[in-house]
Amino acid sequence: MLEKAKPEFKPKVQATFEFAITEAINKASPAPKQILTDAGVKPSHLRPQLFKKVESLEGAAIPTPSIYATALGHIGGQEAIDLLCELLNNLQEQQLAGERQESVGDSAAQEAQLKKLVILERIMLDAVGALRISESEGAVDCLAGTLVTNINFRVKRQAIDALGKLGSTRCILPLLEALIAEKNEDLQAKISEALKGIDDWQEKGNQLVAHLTKSGVRRDQLNSKLVLTAIQPRKELLAQNPHLLTDFLIGAAVKQFKDKRLLRIYTELIKVNANNNDSVINEQLERFGKEKKISEEILQAVRVEIGGEETLRPLLNKLEENLLEYFQKPIDKLNTETQSVWKRTIFLANLGFVTRLIINVAIFVIGVYFMIDSYRQIVAGNLTTEQVAALMAVFIGGGATMFYSFIKFPLSQMRQAVTDVGLANVAFISYIHRVLQISHTFSYFYLNGDINFEEIKSAASQIESNSHGAILTLKIASSDGEQVQFDKALLDRIEIVSSGRKPAVSPNGDEAQPENQPANTP
Repeated sequence: MLEKAKPEFKPKVQATFEFAITEAINKASPAPKQILTDAGVKPSHLRPQLFKKVESLEGAAIPTPSIYATALGHIGGQEAIDLLCELLNNLQEQQLAGERQESVGDSAAQEAQLKKLVILERIMLDAVGALRISESEGAVDCLAGTLVTNINFRVKRQAIDALGKLGSTRCILPLLEALIAEKNEDLQAKISEALKGIDDWQEKGNQLVAHLTKSGVRRDQLNSKLVLTAIQPRKELLAQNPHLLTDFLIGAAVKQFKDKRLLRIYTELIKVNANNNDSVINEQLERFGKEKKISEEILQAVRVEIGGEETLRPLLNKLEENLLEYFQKPIDKLNTETQSVWKRTIFLANLGFVTRLIINVAIFVIGVYFMIDSYRQIVAGNLTTEQVAALMAVFIGGGATMFYSFIKFPLSQMRQAVTDVGLANVAFISYIHRVLQISHTFSYFYLNGDINFEEIKSAASQIESNSHGAILTLKIASSDGEQVQFDKALLDRIEIVSSGRKPAVSPNGDEAQPENQPANTP
């Protein structure tokens, strides 16, 4: 009709057509779509006025493109959606240009530009609303693009609302992507609520997992509470199984236990979803592991990342069992055997002391016998001068032998025996105490996860040094003269190596000799 109208009648026909369209889209019954379809209105009929210049819209109660955009939404179909997308892209470009020009020119020009931006916003809001009215999945891509590229806050909110109202599973991924990428907290909350309105929580969860796997998103880039709100199952489902979502997240964490980035994300979601209740998390992990027959290695990786005393308790119990079975029990057995060896050594030292005493008493008795016999024969007076001289020699020699064997030498031997026993006990006590200290220190670091190869090497070095010290203590006790000096020098050398100190250097560049050590000592 408009095309056939004479030029002078075109404005009136256009106004009438526009009025008819406005009346049609504002009627509740019959439905606007039926009115427009029965009237034969097609999307192509609306195109000219849809892209009418914004400058010519000033003073209109409702911008003409807004009316026609709403009509397109009621008509529906891919042609209508394509026109609405084209309109949104066109208005987006005008909006960007207007934003750049807003601060240019005099106050009148700036005011005019501001009014233009207001009109642009109104049309874009109506265009997005028209896409929602279409109730077509074909509108999802257009709305998703608007959500990503449009710079207008209200238009983005409208696009979020439209995607949520469409409720299609195709709307899930664009909303999830926007939820993770968006920096504005208000928009994030709006996106989360829009996703919450989509019923299929498992599909939302699966698409979240797929997106996290592909996107490379880190844990610190997620708002865990909003993500969980978005994919939370309905109340009716949670009434049947309160841990439905927790189980889903544990399953996702178990599948990706080797990927540190994803494991950190899923464990964080698990903690937040369980309100950081370690007991609940541990209980669900144990149950999930038994039902799905998950290996302890995988569950251990999840527990470590989750943390918390209750969650880590099974892991700590296992560590304590391993420590007891493979370290503390062997060490205890070794210490018991060492104690037996030392006790046997001390017993033999005591036995040596008693043996020496018995031998010396026997020698004394023999000497007394010879002295008495010699004295008796001398007193009898039946001997020649030579015989008397010989007996006197025996008498005097026997006395000297008794004095040396029972007085001087036995005292020296007893002193040596007592010294041996005392040093053996001291060396034994020192050795056991130091080994136990080193062992318990090692156990502490092992349970706290602070052990490394350097710590193991250090512990082994200290035990070795302790053993050498005990051995040399006993050697020094049984040595004298040059041997004593050698043993002391060797002990000093071991202490220097074990403590990490550098040996003193003489002025000629050689290693300085320890005090009292002969120059040719190794």
